[in-house]
Amino acid sequence: MVCEILKYFDFDDYRACLAVSKSWKAKFGQRETMAQALHNFFPGLVPMNPKDHPQKLFSLELNKHLKWMHPHDSRTWTPWDLSTNHFFSRQSASVHSKGVPWPFLYNKGRLVWQLSTRIIIVDDIRKANRERFSPLASAMRGGRFQAAAISDQFLILLDLEAGLNKIHVAKMDTRDWVELTLPTGLDHAYVDLRKMFFVTTNGQIFSYSWRESLEKVDLSGIGHAFGPQPGCYGLAQVLPHPQHDNVFFAVWALSHPARDPSLCTLKVVKFKDGKIVATKTKSIPNPLQNPQPGCNEVTRVAITFSSRKSDDHGTYTLATYRFQGIEKRKLELCDCCDPKTLKGDWNVITFNLFTESFANHEFLSADPDLRWNGPRAMQHHRNVKRLADAHFWKGDLVLASSITYDDLGPQNQPEYYTETHLETLRPLDRPAAPVPQWRPMRHADPGQVLRTKVFQDDDFLIVPSLGGVALYKPEKQAPNAGTLFDHTLPSQELVRESLPLKFQFWQNARFIELKHEDDPVEDDEGGDDEGGDDGN
Repeated sequence: MVCEILKYFDFDDYRACLAVSKSWKAKFGQRETMAQALHNFFPGLVPMNPKDHPQKLFSLELNKHLKWMHPHDSRTWTPWDLSTNHFFSRQSASVHSKGVPWPFLYNKGRLVWQLSTRIIIVDDIRKANRERFSPLASAMRGGRFQAAAISDQFLILLDLEAGLNKIHVAKMDTRDWVELTLPTGLDHAYVDLRKMFFVTTNGQIFSYSWRESLEKVDLSGIGHAFGPQPGCYGLAQVLPHPQHDNVFFAVWALSHPARDPSLCTLKVVKFKDGKIVATKTKSIPNPLQNPQPGCNEVTRVAITFSSRKSDDHGTYTLATYRFQGIEKRKLELCDCCDPKTLKGDWNVITFNLFTESFANHEFLSADPDLRWNGPRAMQHHRNVKRLADAHFWKGDLVLASSITYDDLGPQNQPEYYTETHLETLRPLDRPAAPVPQWRPMRHADPGQVLRTKVFQDDDFLIVPSLGGVALYKPEKQAPNAGTLFDHTLPSQELVRESLPLKFQFWQNARFIELKHEDDPVEDDEGGDDEGGDDGN
Protein backbone atom coordinates (compact mmCIF):
# COMPACT_ATOMS: atom_id res chain seq x y z
CA MET A 1 0.00 0.00 0.00
CA VAL A 2 2.83 2.40 0.85
CA CYS A 3 4.46 1.77 -2.54
CA GLU A 4 1.13 2.57 -4.20
CA ILE A 5 0.87 5.84 -2.25
CA LEU A 6 4.38 6.81 -3.40
CA LYS A 7 3.04 7.23 -6.95
CA TYR A 8 1.37 10.45 -5.81
CA PHE A 9 4.38 11.85 -3.92
CA ASP A 10 7.36 13.90 -4.95
CA PHE A 11 10.77 13.64 -3.30
CA ASP A 12 10.00 16.32 -0.71
CA ASP A 13 6.73 14.58 0.22
CA TYR A 14 8.67 11.37 0.81
CA ARG A 15 11.24 13.19 2.96
CA ALA A 16 8.40 14.64 5.04
CA CYS A 17 6.93 11.17 5.63
CA LEU A 18 10.27 9.89 6.91
CA ALA A 19 10.39 12.77 9.39
CA VAL A 20 6.88 12.36 10.88
CA SER A 21 7.71 9.76 13.53
CA LYS A 22 9.78 6.67 14.22
CA SER A 23 6.95 4.39 13.11
CA TRP A 24 6.50 6.30 9.86
CA LYS A 25 10.25 6.23 9.27
CA ALA A 26 10.28 2.47 9.85
CA LYS A 27 7.39 1.96 7.44
CA PHE A 28 8.53 4.34 4.68
CA GLY A 29 12.21 3.52 5.19
CA GLN A 30 12.03 -0.21 4.54
CA ARG A 31 14.50 -1.38 1.93
CA GLU A 32 11.87 -2.36 -0.63
CA THR A 33 9.85 0.80 -0.04
CA MET A 34 12.88 3.05 -0.32
CA ALA A 35 14.00 1.27 -3.50
CA GLN A 36 10.54 1.91 -4.99
CA ALA A 37 10.72 5.55 -3.92
CA LEU A 38 14.11 5.95 -5.62
CA HIS A 39 12.68 4.28 -8.72
CA ASN A 40 9.87 6.85 -8.79
CA PHE A 41 11.94 9.94 -8.11
CA PHE A 42 15.26 8.97 -9.74
CA PRO A 43 14.50 6.36 -12.43
CA GLY A 44 17.58 4.37 -13.35
CA LEU A 45 19.48 5.15 -10.14
CA VAL A 46 19.00 1.72 -8.50
CA PRO A 47 19.88 -0.40 -11.58
CA MET A 48 22.93 1.80 -12.17
CA ASN A 49 24.07 1.09 -8.58
CA PRO A 50 22.77 -2.45 -7.87
CA LYS A 51 25.27 -3.16 -5.06
CA ASP A 52 24.45 -0.05 -3.03
CA HIS A 53 21.82 -0.14 -0.30
CA PRO A 54 18.82 2.12 -1.05
CA GLN A 55 19.51 4.06 2.16
CA LYS A 56 22.98 4.98 0.89
CA LEU A 57 21.59 6.09 -2.46
CA PHE A 58 18.84 8.06 -0.73
CA SER A 59 21.36 9.89 1.47
CA LEU A 60 23.53 10.78 -1.52
CA GLU A 61 20.58 12.11 -3.51
CA LEU A 62 19.26 14.02 -0.50
CA ASN A 63 22.59 15.81 -0.09
CA LYS A 64 22.57 16.77 -3.77
CA HIS A 65 18.95 17.88 -3.55
CA LEU A 66 19.64 20.15 -0.58
CA LYS A 67 22.84 21.50 -2.14
CA TRP A 68 21.03 22.78 -5.23
CA MET A 69 18.52 24.60 -3.03
CA HIS A 70 21.19 26.95 -1.64
CA PRO A 71 20.23 30.54 -2.56
CA HIS A 72 23.70 31.89 -3.46
CA ASP A 73 26.69 30.93 -5.58
CA SER A 74 30.44 30.59 -5.54
CA ARG A 75 32.52 30.47 -8.68
CA THR A 76 36.03 29.66 -9.79
CA TRP A 77 37.51 31.25 -12.90
CA THR A 78 40.27 29.38 -14.76
CA PRO A 79 41.81 30.95 -17.88
CA TRP A 80 42.81 28.65 -20.72
CA ASP A 81 46.51 27.95 -20.20
CA LEU A 82 48.51 25.32 -22.06
CA SER A 83 51.63 25.93 -19.96
CA THR A 84 50.36 23.64 -17.20
CA ASN A 85 48.94 20.17 -16.75
CA HIS A 86 46.96 21.22 -13.69
CA PHE A 87 43.49 22.53 -14.40
CA PHE A 88 43.26 24.93 -11.43
CA SER A 89 46.88 26.10 -11.57
CA ARG A 90 46.15 29.75 -12.22
CA GLN A 91 43.15 31.89 -11.31
CA SER A 92 44.40 35.21 -12.66
CA ALA A 93 43.12 36.41 -16.02
CA SER A 94 46.00 38.84 -16.57
CA VAL A 95 47.88 36.54 -18.97
CA HIS A 96 46.11 33.90 -21.01
CA SER A 97 45.66 32.45 -24.48
CA LYS A 98 44.33 34.16 -27.59
CA GLY A 99 40.98 32.60 -26.89
CA VAL A 100 39.01 29.46 -27.64
CA PRO A 101 36.31 30.39 -30.17
CA TRP A 102 35.08 26.88 -30.97
CA PRO A 103 32.40 24.70 -29.35
CA PHE A 104 33.01 22.88 -26.08
CA LEU A 105 32.05 19.33 -25.10
CA TYR A 106 31.40 17.97 -21.61
CA ASN A 107 30.65 14.48 -20.35
CA LYS A 108 31.48 12.53 -17.18
CA GLY A 109 33.55 15.32 -15.66
CA ARG A 110 35.64 15.96 -18.77
CA LEU A 111 35.62 19.29 -20.57
CA VAL A 112 36.99 19.31 -24.12
CA TRP A 113 38.32 22.46 -25.79
CA GLN A 114 40.57 23.42 -28.68
CA LEU A 115 43.10 26.21 -28.85
CA SER A 116 43.62 25.27 -32.50
CA THR A 117 42.50 22.56 -34.90
CA ARG A 118 45.83 20.76 -34.40
CA ILE A 119 45.46 19.73 -30.78
CA ILE A 120 42.57 18.84 -28.48
CA ILE A 121 42.68 19.43 -24.72
CA VAL A 122 40.71 17.38 -22.19
CA ASP A 123 40.35 18.80 -18.68
CA ASP A 124 39.25 16.41 -15.96
CA ILE A 125 37.50 18.93 -13.74
CA ARG A 126 37.06 16.65 -10.73
CA LYS A 127 40.68 15.44 -10.69
CA ALA A 128 41.99 18.84 -11.84
CA ASN A 129 44.34 17.41 -14.45
CA ARG A 130 44.81 18.15 -18.15
CA GLU A 131 45.69 15.98 -21.15
CA ARG A 132 46.50 16.88 -24.74
CA PHE A 133 45.48 14.69 -27.67
CA SER A 134 46.41 14.69 -31.34
CA PRO A 135 46.61 11.73 -33.76
CA LEU A 136 50.39 11.71 -34.26
CA ALA A 137 50.59 10.38 -37.83
CA SER A 138 47.87 12.69 -39.14
CA ALA A 139 49.19 15.65 -37.17
CA MET A 140 52.64 15.20 -38.72
CA ARG A 141 50.98 15.45 -42.14
CA GLY A 142 49.34 18.72 -41.12
CA GLY A 143 46.00 17.20 -40.17
CA ARG A 144 43.28 19.32 -38.59
CA PHE A 145 40.54 18.06 -36.29
CA GLN A 146 37.35 18.93 -34.44
CA ALA A 147 36.32 17.17 -31.24
CA ALA A 148 33.10 15.23 -31.86
CA ALA A 149 32.37 13.30 -28.62
CA ILE A 150 33.92 12.46 -25.25
CA SER A 151 33.46 9.91 -22.45
CA ASP A 152 35.66 8.79 -19.57
CA GLN A 153 37.26 6.21 -21.88
CA PHE A 154 37.22 7.55 -25.44
CA LEU A 155 37.76 10.77 -27.36
CA ILE A 156 36.32 11.01 -30.88
CA LEU A 157 37.71 13.49 -33.42
CA LEU A 158 36.53 14.44 -36.89
CA ASP A 159 39.29 14.92 -39.46
CA LEU A 160 38.69 18.20 -41.29
CA GLU A 161 40.01 17.00 -44.64
CA ALA A 162 37.71 16.95 -47.68
CA GLY A 163 34.72 14.67 -47.22
CA LEU A 164 34.50 15.12 -43.44
CA ASN A 165 34.15 11.35 -43.10
CA LYS A 166 37.44 10.31 -41.49
CA ILE A 167 37.21 9.62 -37.75
CA HIS A 168 40.01 9.31 -35.19
CA VAL A 169 39.28 7.56 -31.88
CA ALA A 170 41.61 7.75 -28.87
CA LYS A 171 41.49 5.28 -25.99
CA MET A 172 42.44 7.77 -23.34
CA ASP A 173 44.02 5.51 -20.73
CA THR A 174 46.51 3.95 -23.19
CA ARG A 175 46.58 6.84 -25.71
CA ASP A 176 46.18 4.34 -28.56
CA TRP A 177 44.47 5.55 -31.72
CA VAL A 178 42.32 4.00 -34.43
CA GLU A 179 41.16 5.55 -37.68
CA LEU A 180 37.75 4.94 -39.26
CA THR A 181 36.27 6.02 -42.57
CA LEU A 182 32.53 6.56 -42.92
CA PRO A 183 30.87 6.21 -46.34
CA THR A 184 29.76 9.85 -46.15
CA GLY A 185 30.22 12.90 -43.94
CA LEU A 186 29.70 12.91 -40.17
CA ASP A 187 26.81 14.85 -38.66
CA HIS A 188 27.16 13.82 -35.00
CA ALA A 189 29.00 11.26 -32.87
CA TYR A 190 28.03 9.74 -29.53
CA VAL A 191 29.81 7.73 -26.84
CA ASP A 192 29.05 7.03 -23.20
CA LEU A 193 30.13 3.49 -22.28
CA ARG A 194 32.25 1.51 -24.75
CA LYS A 195 30.10 1.52 -27.87
CA MET A 196 30.43 4.52 -30.20
CA PHE A 197 27.79 5.78 -32.64
CA PHE A 198 28.06 7.93 -35.75
CA VAL A 199 25.17 9.62 -37.55
CA THR A 200 26.08 10.58 -41.11
CA THR A 201 24.79 13.49 -43.14
CA ASN A 202 22.46 11.20 -45.11
CA GLY A 203 20.81 9.92 -41.92
CA GLN A 204 22.51 6.54 -41.54
CA ILE A 205 23.71 5.30 -38.13
CA PHE A 206 26.94 3.36 -37.64
CA SER A 207 28.21 1.71 -34.45
CA TYR A 208 31.75 0.85 -33.45
CA SER A 209 33.46 -0.99 -30.60
CA TRP A 210 37.17 -0.59 -29.93
CA ARG A 211 39.35 -2.58 -32.35
CA GLU A 212 36.31 -4.12 -34.04
CA SER A 213 34.63 -3.45 -37.38
CA LEU A 214 32.44 -0.46 -38.15
CA GLU A 215 28.83 -1.67 -38.41
CA LYS A 216 25.90 -0.10 -40.22
CA VAL A 217 22.65 -0.09 -38.24
CA ASP A 218 19.66 -1.49 -40.13
CA LEU A 219 17.04 1.30 -40.15
CA SER A 220 14.66 -0.38 -42.60
CA GLY A 221 12.09 -1.10 -39.88
CA ILE A 222 11.74 2.34 -38.28
CA GLY A 223 8.61 3.13 -40.31
CA HIS A 224 9.59 6.50 -41.74
CA ALA A 225 12.25 8.12 -43.89
CA PHE A 226 15.43 8.77 -41.93
CA GLY A 227 17.33 11.11 -44.24
CA PRO A 228 17.40 14.92 -44.38
CA GLN A 229 14.03 15.55 -46.06
CA PRO A 230 10.55 16.97 -45.35
CA GLY A 231 8.87 14.96 -42.64
CA CYS A 232 11.81 14.97 -40.23
CA TYR A 233 13.24 17.85 -38.23
CA GLY A 234 16.88 16.99 -38.73
CA LEU A 235 18.56 13.60 -38.41
CA ALA A 236 18.46 10.96 -35.70
CA GLN A 237 19.81 11.62 -32.23
CA VAL A 238 21.38 8.62 -30.49
CA LEU A 239 20.91 7.81 -26.80
CA PRO A 240 23.63 5.34 -25.70
CA HIS A 241 22.60 3.07 -22.86
CA PRO A 242 24.70 3.80 -19.73
CA GLN A 243 24.89 0.13 -18.71
CA HIS A 244 24.52 -2.15 -21.75
CA ASP A 245 26.68 -1.81 -24.85
CA ASN A 246 24.33 -3.91 -26.96
CA VAL A 247 21.41 -1.52 -26.37
CA PHE A 248 20.87 1.98 -27.69
CA PHE A 249 17.97 4.22 -28.59
CA ALA A 250 17.56 6.51 -31.59
CA VAL A 251 15.10 9.40 -31.63
CA TRP A 252 13.61 11.25 -34.58
CA ALA A 253 11.51 14.43 -34.52
CA LEU A 254 8.69 14.04 -37.05
CA SER A 255 6.73 16.96 -38.48
CA HIS A 256 2.96 17.16 -39.03
CA PRO A 257 0.87 19.10 -41.57
CA ALA A 258 -0.61 22.45 -40.58
CA ARG A 259 -3.84 22.13 -38.56
CA ASP A 260 -2.94 18.61 -37.45
CA PRO A 261 -3.87 17.78 -33.83
CA SER A 262 -0.13 17.38 -33.14
CA LEU A 263 2.61 19.90 -33.85
CA CYS A 264 5.35 17.28 -33.95
CA THR A 265 6.10 13.81 -32.66
CA LEU A 266 9.19 12.43 -30.97
CA LYS A 267 9.74 8.83 -32.03
CA VAL A 268 12.16 6.77 -29.92
CA VAL A 269 13.27 3.41 -31.32
CA LYS A 270 15.06 0.86 -29.13
CA PHE A 271 17.77 -1.30 -30.69
CA LYS A 272 19.17 -4.43 -29.06
CA ASP A 273 21.91 -6.46 -30.74
CA GLY A 274 21.35 -4.36 -33.85
CA LYS A 275 17.62 -5.14 -34.13
CA ILE A 276 14.56 -3.01 -33.39
CA VAL A 277 12.79 -4.30 -30.28
CA ALA A 278 10.50 -1.42 -29.24
CA THR A 279 9.15 1.94 -30.37
CA LYS A 280 7.73 4.74 -28.21
CA THR A 281 6.23 8.07 -29.34
CA LYS A 282 5.42 11.37 -27.67
CA SER A 283 3.52 14.14 -29.45
CA ILE A 284 3.32 17.83 -28.69
CA PRO A 285 -0.37 18.75 -29.05
CA ASN A 286 -1.42 21.62 -31.28
CA PRO A 287 -3.48 24.10 -29.20
CA LEU A 288 -4.94 25.69 -32.36
CA GLN A 289 -8.21 23.76 -32.28
CA ASN A 290 -10.85 26.13 -33.69
CA PRO A 291 -9.35 28.64 -36.14
CA GLN A 292 -11.65 31.62 -36.59
CA PRO A 293 -11.97 33.62 -39.83
CA GLY A 294 -10.04 36.86 -39.69
CA CYS A 295 -7.72 35.86 -36.83
CA ASN A 296 -4.21 36.81 -37.86
CA GLU A 297 -2.43 36.46 -34.53
CA VAL A 298 1.05 35.02 -34.96
CA THR A 299 2.01 32.18 -32.62
CA ARG A 300 4.99 29.94 -33.07
CA VAL A 301 6.52 27.05 -31.22
CA ALA A 302 10.23 27.67 -30.79
CA ILE A 303 11.70 24.24 -30.21
CA THR A 304 15.16 22.71 -30.03
CA PHE A 305 15.62 19.01 -30.70
CA SER A 306 18.90 18.02 -29.11
CA SER A 307 19.61 14.99 -26.93
CA ARG A 308 21.55 15.93 -23.80
CA LYS A 309 22.04 14.04 -20.57
CA SER A 310 19.64 15.09 -17.83
CA ASP A 311 21.16 12.95 -15.07
CA ASP A 312 23.74 10.21 -14.62
CA HIS A 313 21.26 7.34 -14.66
CA GLY A 314 19.75 7.17 -18.09
CA THR A 315 17.59 10.28 -18.57
CA TYR A 316 17.99 12.43 -21.67
CA THR A 317 16.41 15.70 -22.72
CA LEU A 318 14.87 15.29 -26.17
CA ALA A 319 13.19 18.65 -26.76
CA THR A 320 12.97 22.10 -25.15
CA TYR A 321 10.23 24.44 -26.38
CA ARG A 322 7.99 27.39 -25.68
CA PHE A 323 5.03 29.12 -27.35
CA GLN A 324 5.86 32.65 -28.44
CA GLY A 325 5.10 35.45 -30.84
CA ILE A 326 7.87 36.60 -33.13
CA GLU A 327 10.46 36.65 -30.36
CA LYS A 328 8.85 36.85 -26.90
CA ARG A 329 6.91 34.26 -24.93
CA LYS A 330 3.13 34.02 -25.05
CA LEU A 331 1.15 32.87 -22.04
CA GLU A 332 -2.12 34.06 -23.59
CA LEU A 333 -2.84 32.51 -26.97
CA CYS A 334 -5.55 33.62 -29.38
CA ASP A 335 -9.24 32.69 -28.94
CA CYS A 336 -8.80 29.92 -31.50
CA CYS A 337 -6.63 27.93 -29.10
CA ASP A 338 -7.42 25.44 -26.36
CA PRO A 339 -5.96 25.87 -23.86
CA LYS A 340 -5.88 29.61 -24.37
CA THR A 341 -3.98 30.39 -21.15
CA LEU A 342 -0.69 28.62 -20.45
CA LYS A 343 0.64 28.09 -16.93
CA GLY A 344 4.29 28.16 -17.96
CA ASP A 345 6.40 29.31 -20.86
CA TRP A 346 9.09 26.60 -21.04
CA ASN A 347 8.54 22.89 -21.56
CA VAL A 348 11.08 20.05 -21.55
CA ILE A 349 10.45 16.50 -22.76
CA THR A 350 12.73 13.81 -21.35
CA PHE A 351 13.10 10.06 -21.86
CA ASN A 352 14.57 7.54 -19.42
CA LEU A 353 16.33 4.53 -20.91
CA PHE A 354 15.61 2.22 -17.95
CA THR A 355 11.88 2.87 -17.61
CA GLU A 356 11.60 3.55 -21.37
CA SER A 357 9.14 6.33 -20.63
CA PHE A 358 8.70 10.02 -21.41
CA ALA A 359 8.20 12.84 -18.94
CA ASN A 360 7.10 16.42 -19.50
CA HIS A 361 8.33 19.29 -17.31
CA GLU A 362 6.79 22.78 -17.36
CA PHE A 363 8.47 25.97 -16.09
CA LEU A 364 7.71 29.66 -15.73
CA SER A 365 10.57 32.11 -16.22
CA ALA A 366 10.76 35.35 -14.26
CA ASP A 367 11.71 37.21 -17.45
CA PRO A 368 8.77 37.88 -19.82
CA ASP A 369 11.01 39.73 -22.29
CA LEU A 370 13.55 36.99 -22.97
CA ARG A 371 13.84 36.74 -26.75
CA TRP A 372 14.54 33.69 -28.88
CA ASN A 373 14.79 33.93 -32.62
CA GLY A 374 17.97 32.38 -33.88
CA PRO A 375 21.49 33.59 -34.63
CA ARG A 376 20.88 36.47 -37.03
CA ALA A 377 18.63 38.35 -34.64
CA MET A 378 21.12 37.75 -31.84
CA GLN A 379 23.88 39.34 -33.86
CA HIS A 380 22.12 42.54 -34.84
CA HIS A 381 20.15 43.60 -31.75
CA ARG A 382 21.81 45.44 -28.87
CA ASN A 383 20.70 45.98 -25.30
CA VAL A 384 18.11 43.17 -25.31
CA LYS A 385 18.33 39.83 -23.55
CA ARG A 386 18.39 36.81 -25.84
CA LEU A 387 18.35 33.12 -25.08
CA ALA A 388 21.71 31.46 -25.66
CA ASP A 389 21.31 27.98 -24.16
CA ALA A 390 19.05 25.85 -21.98
CA HIS A 391 20.14 22.83 -19.96
CA PHE A 392 17.82 20.54 -17.99
CA TRP A 393 19.36 18.58 -15.11
CA LYS A 394 17.50 16.52 -12.49
CA GLY A 395 14.30 18.51 -12.65
CA ASP A 396 15.82 22.00 -12.90
CA LEU A 397 16.09 24.05 -16.08
CA VAL A 398 18.97 26.50 -16.43
CA LEU A 399 18.46 29.28 -18.96
CA ALA A 400 21.55 31.09 -20.22
CA SER A 401 20.88 34.43 -21.87
CA SER A 402 23.13 37.13 -23.26
CA ILE A 403 22.90 40.89 -23.61
CA THR A 404 25.27 42.89 -25.79
CA TYR A 405 25.54 46.48 -24.56
CA ASP A 406 26.74 49.46 -26.55
CA ASP A 407 27.39 51.94 -23.75
CA LEU A 408 29.11 55.18 -24.72
CA GLY A 409 32.77 55.39 -23.75
CA PRO A 410 34.89 58.44 -22.85
CA GLN A 411 35.04 59.59 -26.50
CA ASN A 412 31.28 59.13 -26.99
CA GLN A 413 32.01 56.00 -29.02
CA PRO A 414 30.07 52.78 -28.40
CA GLU A 415 31.92 50.29 -26.23
CA TYR A 416 30.51 46.84 -26.83
CA TYR A 417 30.54 44.12 -24.23
CA THR A 418 28.34 41.12 -23.51
CA GLU A 419 26.89 39.80 -20.26
CA THR A 420 25.86 36.20 -19.72
CA HIS A 421 22.98 35.72 -17.28
CA LEU A 422 21.91 32.42 -15.72
CA GLU A 423 18.49 31.56 -14.29
CA THR A 424 17.53 28.26 -12.63
CA LEU A 425 13.85 27.31 -12.87
CA ARG A 426 11.93 24.72 -10.85
CA PRO A 427 9.01 22.78 -12.40
CA LEU A 428 5.59 24.26 -11.75
CA ASP A 429 4.31 20.99 -10.27
CA ARG A 430 6.93 21.05 -7.50
CA PRO A 431 6.68 23.06 -4.25
CA ALA A 432 8.30 26.47 -4.32
CA ALA A 433 11.87 26.28 -3.05
CA PRO A 434 14.98 28.48 -3.17
CA VAL A 435 17.17 28.31 -6.25
CA PRO A 436 20.74 29.58 -6.62
CA GLN A 437 21.02 33.19 -7.77
CA TRP A 438 23.87 33.10 -10.25
CA ARG A 439 25.97 36.22 -10.72
CA PRO A 440 26.42 37.28 -14.36
CA MET A 441 29.64 37.09 -16.36
CA ARG A 442 30.89 39.93 -18.55
CA HIS A 443 32.78 39.45 -21.83
CA ALA A 444 34.76 41.96 -23.88
CA ASP A 445 33.95 40.00 -27.05
CA PRO A 446 30.39 40.66 -28.33
CA GLY A 447 30.62 37.42 -30.31
CA GLN A 448 30.19 35.50 -27.05
CA VAL A 449 26.44 35.78 -27.57
CA LEU A 450 26.61 33.07 -30.23
CA ARG A 451 29.06 30.85 -28.34
CA THR A 452 27.48 30.73 -24.90
CA LYS A 453 26.89 27.16 -23.76
CA VAL A 454 26.30 25.82 -20.27
CA PHE A 455 26.78 22.36 -18.82
CA GLN A 456 25.58 20.99 -15.50
CA ASP A 457 26.16 17.89 -13.43
CA ASP A 458 25.72 17.06 -9.75
CA ASP A 459 28.76 19.15 -8.79
CA PHE A 460 28.99 22.22 -11.01
CA LEU A 461 27.32 24.60 -13.39
CA ILE A 462 29.98 25.02 -16.08
CA VAL A 463 30.19 28.11 -18.28
CA PRO A 464 33.14 28.12 -20.72
CA SER A 465 33.88 31.30 -22.66
CA LEU A 466 36.49 32.72 -25.00
CA GLY A 467 39.15 33.28 -22.33
CA GLY A 468 38.47 30.59 -19.74
CA VAL A 469 35.86 28.63 -17.85
CA ALA A 470 33.74 29.56 -14.84
CA LEU A 471 32.67 26.79 -12.46
CA TYR A 472 29.63 27.77 -10.40
CA LYS A 473 28.44 25.98 -7.26
CA PRO A 474 25.47 26.69 -4.97
CA GLU A 475 26.33 28.15 -1.57
CA LYS A 476 24.47 28.97 1.64
CA GLN A 477 26.20 32.31 2.23
CA ALA A 478 26.17 35.36 -0.01
CA PRO A 479 29.43 35.85 -1.95
CA ASN A 480 31.60 38.90 -2.09
CA ALA A 481 30.40 41.49 -4.55
CA GLY A 482 32.15 41.70 -7.89
CA THR A 483 31.78 41.01 -11.59
CA LEU A 484 33.73 38.34 -13.40
CA PHE A 485 35.08 39.92 -16.60
CA ASP A 486 36.59 37.93 -19.45
CA HIS A 487 38.70 40.55 -21.25
CA THR A 488 39.75 38.22 -24.08
CA LEU A 489 39.22 39.34 -27.66
CA PRO A 490 39.31 36.78 -30.48
CA SER A 491 42.43 36.24 -32.52
CA GLN A 492 41.70 37.26 -36.10
CA GLU A 493 43.40 34.23 -37.66
CA LEU A 494 41.18 31.88 -35.64
CA VAL A 495 37.87 33.66 -36.08
CA ARG A 496 37.84 33.08 -39.83
CA GLU A 497 37.58 29.30 -39.52
CA SER A 498 34.16 27.76 -38.98
CA LEU A 499 34.02 24.13 -37.88
CA PRO A 500 31.43 21.76 -39.38
CA LEU A 501 29.94 20.03 -36.32
CA LYS A 502 27.19 22.09 -34.71
CA PHE A 503 26.64 21.91 -30.95
CA GLN A 504 25.00 25.24 -30.06
CA PHE A 505 21.42 25.35 -28.78
CA TRP A 506 20.17 27.69 -31.50
CA GLN A 507 21.77 25.63 -34.26
CA ASN A 508 19.25 22.84 -33.57
CA ALA A 509 16.25 25.18 -33.23
CA ARG A 510 13.06 25.11 -35.29
CA PHE A 511 10.24 27.64 -35.38
CA ILE A 512 6.88 26.04 -36.16
CA GLU A 513 4.00 28.42 -36.88
CA LEU A 514 0.49 27.65 -35.67
CA LYS A 515 -1.26 28.22 -38.99
CA HIS A 516 -4.91 29.26 -39.16
CA GLU A 517 -5.16 28.11 -42.77
CA ASP A 518 -3.98 24.97 -44.51
CA ASP A 519 -0.95 25.28 -46.75
CA PRO A 520 -1.62 24.77 -50.47
CA VAL A 521 1.35 22.38 -50.44
CA GLU A 522 2.41 20.77 -47.18
CA ASP A 523 6.10 21.06 -46.42
CA ASP A 524 8.47 20.94 -43.50
CA GLU A 525 6.49 23.50 -41.43
CA GLY A 526 9.42 25.87 -41.02
CA GLY A 527 11.74 23.06 -40.12
CA ASP A 528 15.04 24.70 -41.05
CA ASP A 529 17.18 27.17 -39.20
CA GLU A 530 17.08 29.83 -41.89
CA GLY A 531 13.30 29.97 -41.93
CA GLY A 532 13.23 30.26 -38.18
CA ASP A 533 15.52 33.27 -38.03
CA ASP A 534 13.42 35.76 -40.00
CA GLY A 535 11.27 36.91 -37.16
CA ASN A 536 10.81 40.65 -37.79
